[in-house]
Amino acid sequence: MPKTLALGKHYKMKVNTNNTFVDQWNSAYVSKAFPFSIPRPVSGADFPNRPANRRKGDAPHVSPWVFSKALAARVEGCVRNDWILVPANRNLTVKWDALCGNEVACKHNVDKNKAGNVHAAELSDAAGKLYHKLANGHWWDGKKRRRINHDFSKLKYATDLSDLEKKLVRDLSFLSQKFAGTQEVRLLMNHALFGARIEYGDPLFLTVSPSASHSGLCIRLSRYRYEDPAVRCNLDDKTNFRPWAGSDKPNLWVNESEDAVIMDFPEYEVRRTAVSRDPWCVVLAFLHSAKFVLPAALGIQMCPQCPHCNHDGSVTPCQTIFGHNMRPTGGAAGLGVASGGTIEYQQCNNPHVHENVHIASVYQHHTLVEIGEKLRQNLLELDTIKKYVSWIHREEHYHPESHDEKLAYWEKKWKNGHRSSDHSVLCQLPSFYKEAPGSTLWSPQPASREEAIAEGSGFLKK
Repeated sequence: MPKTLALGKHYKMKVNTNNTFVDQWNSAYVSKAFPFSIPRPVSGADFPNRPANRRKGDAPHVSPWVFSKALAARVEGCVRNDWILVPANRNLTVKWDALCGNEVACKHNVDKNKAGNVHAAELSDAAGKLYHKLANGHWWDGKKRRRINHDFSKLKYATDLSDLEKKLVRDLSFLSQKFAGTQEVRLLMNHALFGARIEYGDPLFLTVSPSASHSGLCIRLSRYRYEDPAVRCNLDDKTNFRPWAGSDKPNLWVNESEDAVIMDFPEYEVRRTAVSRDPWCVVLAFLHSAKFVLPAALGIQMCPQCPHCNHDGSVTPCQTIFGHNMRPTGGAAGLGVASGGTIEYQQCNNPHVHENVHIASVYQHHTLVEIGEKLRQNLLELDTIKKYVSWIHREEHYHPESHDEKLAYWEKKWKNGHRSSDHSVLCQLPSFYKEAPGSTLWSPQPASREEAIAEGSGFLKK
């Protein structure tokens, strides 16, 4: 005990702080604030009107937003495994852009006969009153007086706002439209999706939630150097990730032999540890599912640059001259004309997408009354509509007897998160996905025109 107490005094550390703030808008701040992630002062953004201490005059200019995007994709384990570095740098960049960026600047006409300190005092007083009304103010919904209760979207409807307070609210609404995750951005998304309904008609609503723990692409995109301490220090651990740290592992396709299915994939605990340490691979795998896998299943043409690939002068737009992204062969739900959606994070879970898919059908631009009239005129067949709805909204199992027989077993596996090795096959894709089902007009050895017409005639109504 005396020895423990004697050594204990050497572990006490005194830290003194003062009210002198550190300049954060310079290239050396990131390495100073996160010395364990970036141990050397050789990385950072080039803030405008600030000296570039670590670059020569002819070196490329790295803006704060470019640096934030590049930081998340760095290969060092100390950067990829840091859950605070990337969000903190993004927070710093957003604050800089809000206060100094040209796109979010707000200008007002001021009284030239009024001193600047007086005008600043009036703005501060108006901001204080708005903050008080945000917590204790009320707004009128047309019928009833309601509390604002910290809902910023209702602040502009607050009662008894002065002219200066209204200007500040308009400025905040304008600034909020430039940054993700705000109420104003949700309003812009609502306008975009509503405009798409006017142009492309009523859509189908989809919710797609890819699993990170059962995704081979997450492991494939989680890259490290082979000698990185992040994968070298725990070689004897069961969650060792070093064998899977390369760019060619694991195999995304199931290796099927004549006798069995050969799985070349890490265990569940290794996968879960990998995705928890590398959030960037989860985001990349999700974007691949949302921008490539889902559009391909729906028969919609989409590229990594969508919708910016349709700007004037582009030689490779995804939209046709008719203004839609429909592929000639369609998709699983029919002819997909267009799609649009939003990405959402629920607490600490994986990202998922809510998407509207506009399908070429009678429901696009017709009311239910008009559709009923077409049914009475025998222009539509009710059985055809029932079959389509049953296909899109299928709720029963394809093999109900086999499913009911093992229902208790599957319920137990589902509650356990499908952790056992017999569910690792969910991480890979079956090999027949990459095999063409037959010869088409777009195959390397295309079918003849007569063969294509003969095949298509089977789908014509007799």
